[in-house]
Amino acid sequence: MTECIVWERPDGGITVTHPAYGGRDRPEGWTDDDVLSWALFSARFGIEARYGPCTPHIIEVTDLPAEEWTDRLLTNPKESLSLRDAWVWDVDHVDFDRPKARLVHMAHIREDRNRELKKLDISYMKALEAGDTAEQLRIATLKQTLRDIPQNYIDILEAITDPGLLKLSWPAELPARGS
Repeated sequence: MTECIVWERPDGGITVTHPAYGGRDRPEGWTDDDVLSWALFSARFGIEARYGPCTPHIIEVTDLPAEEWTDRLLTNPKESLSLRDAWVWDVDHVDFDRPKARLVHMAHIREDRNRELKKLDISYMKALEAGDTAEQLRIATLKQTLRDIPQNYIDILEAITDPGLLKLSWPAELPARGS
């Protein structure tokens, strides 16, 4: 069985529960339907405690957006550019809220940009201590380029409608993800 539970949340987002069909703690004699029923029952408390009343939908795992599978294969999930926060329930299936997906992706870009800015802060302080004004100017220019990424890159993101292409779109001023 490859069914999962999609919880439609009051905030418009979704949460996905993957029952542990092959789990080592599965009680002897339980069918896949028993495991699904238990997952539905037990997950509800935690999910609704966090989000409020949610509506569960049972779907095939293969009906989830393809990125679910590619992100799970990554060795470091923190390097994933998941757009899962932009998934929404649309009548009978999971879909992408494209404007929200762009915002989620821009948040990933800002996160990496901010990490690069912090690295440059250290280099700038070293140049300041050494009195190296040329290096200070170079770093200040680089930092401004990084600060400008969101306003310069938003038009590019606005033009992209495919979630897969959105995930691949990355500012040249930033290191590639995972590098």
